[in-house]
Amino acid sequence: ADNANYASIDGSLYSKKDKELLALAIETTSVPDGILSIGEYACINHWLQPEWYKVKFPNSIEVIKSYAFYNIDNSAITYQNKDKNTMKIRFDRVKSVGDYAFAMLEGNIDLYFGGALSEIGTGAFIYTCLHGLHLEQCAKTTKIREDTFAGYRQWGLSGKKEVFLPNSIEEIGNGAFSGASTSAFSFGSMKPISIGNYAFGDTRGEIDVDDKFFGRVESIGNYAFKGGSFKIGVKDIIDLPSSCTFIGKNAFNGKDTMFKVQPGSYAEEWAQENGYEYDNGTKADTSWLN
Repeated sequence: ADNANYASIDGSLYSKKDKELLALAIETTSVPDGILSIGEYACINHWLQPEWYKVKFPNSIEVIKSYAFYNIDNSAITYQNKDKNTMKIRFDRVKSVGDYAFAMLEGNIDLYFGGALSEIGTGAFIYTCLHGLHLEQCAKTTKIREDTFAGYRQWGLSGKKEVFLPNSIEEIGNGAFSGASTSAFSFGSMKPISIGNYAFGDTRGEIDVDDKFFGRVESIGNYAFKGGSFKIGVKDIIDLPSSCTFIGKNAFNGKDTMFKVQPGSYAEEWAQENGYEYDNGTKADTSWLN
């Protein structure tokens, strides 16, 4: 009680000055209301504690720092008990999620984030496998950083949408979804401006986006969709707008993709030079055949 810097509650360690959880003890069942942040590595490797997912986190939390929930795995417990209810954890006031904060987290868990979230760190959900991840309310989030969802796997191979993304995304970073089970993602109606190198490279499952996904894209990086199963509806027809001024090396699979382009645009020139089939909306004069 006389320690000016630290507090211990139910075995867990807290910073009094920063109101931060520093280390979560296995006997802790709830983090007190008023705690503002979950510190770096605070809950790391808590797969050693089978009941970790019963911990209640307060609505006061605003920051989740790097590696906070890294490498937590309760999948073995939930698989053994098929009737176990999905654990729902809400972080409605969280403004930022640090690098690799939820990397390799696996379990029958639904994570919910609210409208305050504006920053998601590099690799924040890399190799993660959850029952549900809800980011659709995060309208302040405009960037998916490098490797954010790389290697994301579907919980129990359900075949259902599990990750719900906001429509506000403007930038998709390098490797953001590389190697992920993209059939688990609901991309909503986002219209990114830039798509990084290998952003959707070697994805598993279709990338289910609407025909306006490329509506305002300006740049598409090297190998951005290489190796994945990229489809819009039932046909591989991608509408590249005149705003697009850069398409990197081997950005798309093979030559089985068709593009709709604007006459005289960079996209039309790129399609011609790279041997892709394209439609520029003009029709050849065949009146001389009549």
